[in-house]
Amino acid sequence: MIAVSHACTAFGQQVVFPLLVRSTDGGAYVGTLSPLTEAYQIARRVVFTELPAETLFERAAHWYQQSENIEAKLAELSPGTADKDSWPAAIPSAVIRVGEVDVEIVPLTSRTMLVDEARAGIDAQGVAGLNHRMAAKRYVESCLSGIGRIVSLRCSDDATAIKRLSTAKIAFEFGGDGAPGEPLYVRLHRGRDAGAPPAEAVKAIETYLAQLSGTDPLLHVNLTAYRARPSSRSVDTMCGYDAANDANIEFALRLWEEYLPERLRGLSLDAFAIALGIPQLRRNGPV
Repeated sequence: MIAVSHACTAFGQQVVFPLLVRSTDGGAYVGTLSPLTEAYQIARRVVFTELPAETLFERAAHWYQQSENIEAKLAELSPGTADKDSWPAAIPSAVIRVGEVDVEIVPLTSRTMLVDEARAGIDAQGVAGLNHRMAAKRYVESCLSGIGRIVSLRCSDDATAIKRLSTAKIAFEFGGDGAPGEPLYVRLHRGRDAGAPPAEAVKAIETYLAQLSGTDPLLHVNLTAYRARPSSRSVDTMCGYDAANDANIEFALRLWEEYLPERLRGLSLDAFAIALGIPQLRRNGPV
């Protein structure tokens, strides 16, 4: 079942991997596998285990429905080095006239920009966020991996104050040879409170994509930048928060507890690590 596999990957990245590599008196990781591979193997041994088949499918379906929300909650924690996550724009900014409204389309090029866009309150520039979940790790990863790009659609009111209208994830379909197939299309478009985007934003993104498409487009995509990806990921990027803070790892663990066996619920972080056999994968001193 795909949801089970995805859940094990997510739990491995969000909880087990930080536990394996965190700095403690228990020393450094010395397993024979890479820490991330080891984390995935441990995750497969505990996520949704000790359940009858019918309950397994129910819990996996429930996790799938909640997975974006879990990632969004983790994005609200202190980011650590993930705060530096960024990517090239690859697609241009533009101003699209819709009726009497000028809609500005701004590529979001960092985790920080996604967090500001998705926040429930006001950002440092005094602009209200849209209170949706598009700062979740999956959206950061999509941009870092060259799978898609996320843009903010905005306008200005009569006092020239910026107002966010919606957020859209756009992407190419790539063929087997790596060349783009279909033109850029909208994979997801959310308005305030994760609701439907306003009509002017829908029309603006349609016009924008049309201007990026065709044999003689008005706007241009930098495909090299679009597909660029970092050569490595930090621990904080992989888990979606500052993994040097044990309180963050424990917060992540609590979000996952309902998908773990009862014997692993309610444990302290150290007790949970012991139950997973993590101390046996670490040793004091240089490695």
